[in-house]
Amino acid sequence: AADPQGVYIMQGWLFVSSSSFWTQAATEAYLSGVPNDKMIILDLWTDMVPTWDNYNSYFGKPWIWNMLLIFGGRRGFYGNATRLATGPIDDLAAPGSTMVGIGATPEATEMMPPIFDLLFEMGWRSKTFDLNVWFRNFAQRRYGVDSPSLAAATALMQEHVYNMQYNYGTTKNLCWFENSPQVWIDPQNRVNNATAILQAFRLFITAAANNEVDATLSTFRYDLVDLGRQVACNLFADLLAVHGSEYQRFQFGGVNTTASVLPTSAALLGLIADLDKLLYTHDDFLVGHWIEDAKAWAATPADLALLELNARNQITLWGPDGEINDYAAKNGYQGLVGDYYGGRWAIHQQYIDQSVVTGQQVNWNAYSADLTRFQWGWNTNTSLYPTSPSGNSFTTAAAFAQKYTGNPANYQVLTNTDIEGSYVDIAQAWHVDTGVLTWLCDLDPSCVGFNTNGYIKNSTASRVTAPCDLWLKRAG
Repeated sequence: AADPQGVYIMQGWLFVSSSSFWTQAATEAYLSGVPNDKMIILDLWTDMVPTWDNYNSYFGKPWIWNMLLIFGGRRGFYGNATRLATGPIDDLAAPGSTMVGIGATPEATEMMPPIFDLLFEMGWRSKTFDLNVWFRNFAQRRYGVDSPSLAAATALMQEHVYNMQYNYGTTKNLCWFENSPQVWIDPQNRVNNATAILQAFRLFITAAANNEVDATLSTFRYDLVDLGRQVACNLFADLLAVHGSEYQRFQFGGVNTTASVLPTSAALLGLIADLDKLLYTHDDFLVGHWIEDAKAWAATPADLALLELNARNQITLWGPDGEINDYAAKNGYQGLVGDYYGGRWAIHQQYIDQSVVTGQQVNWNAYSADLTRFQWGWNTNTSLYPTSPSGNSFTTAAAFAQKYTGNPANYQVLTNTDIEGSYVDIAQAWHVDTGVLTWLCDLDPSCVGFNTNGYIKNSTASRVTAPCDLWLKRAG
């Protein structure tokens, strides 16, 4: 029997996904079937795609202001703090508004702590406030100290990361190694905050090195590892752009690029392994917990086998044939990163390396068959993964940062200079940090230098005056 006191909670996603069907007239007619006091609507994506104002505040139905992000539980840094700090206040005060609360409708949590803190604090605020002060206070609360380095890092993240527009596809572009391997990255999928995230990561390392913060503090270690994770993702994208460009010179131009492809190929795999090592240092970044927590529900051996298979399958293929492959990818899970993503890329790079060495094109059908066997093999494997961390987060992060910084002494700097012309750019990096750009250029023998806009160069001809600096490799 129906509960006469019951209130329907309705998810408003249909008004976003099928907005062309749900006209004002159709929506009003549909919602009129339930009294206003018997339904609350979740305006599911108010932070980015508010819908309530398209339907006259749902024609009198109470509704909840929601933040929707982290699709598939894919880890990354993004958000719009300015919108969170003003939207709920403005929308509550809007004429005719029937807003009754604030909520979150993410597909995962456990990431981007300031964004969730800010959202749920808005339930207690009725006036606008200084967001810069809020972020400074957040850093002090989270780390228990007034650290200049952590304050600067938090300000960078506020300005460049937590102040952006995002959409359904944002998380798919934040970490390329968790996607199925490919040769090339579309330049249109670039992110423009990679350098700021790298700077924040270095500032966290500085804070610990200078004893501005207790390096064993759990919240500090969590954020340090998480920053390092995103730095690794961004470095991988830049390295893949260089590597892919060099392979395509062979693939489509017949140029022997073996000397460039092999070292960049090895570096791609090394970067994944180094990230796996960093993730291993913190308890919250272990795939072992995910798998063992699922297995703990088992009552029989059959249950155990099914639960482990489902746990592994959901974060990888999600279906026996990869029906929604990588939708719930997890670039922050030690073990999954090293074994599954590292394993997939190892197969891919083996085919790429063999291709340039032999001068033959890749047999993509054979590669696809090998990849499929590997992926399903990991799904059905029952090897145990650690549920306890190993290693020191700070020292591992510091070593990681040092390893992926090139030597500027190997370069000559020409101010206000660039190189122009056809086919002089190997790739454009997401980073404009000279430490990263020297590292990239050092790896590729074809690289003769780069400009401070992130373009990796393969020629020194046609120098021109430009609003950037040109770094050229020194002879020898």
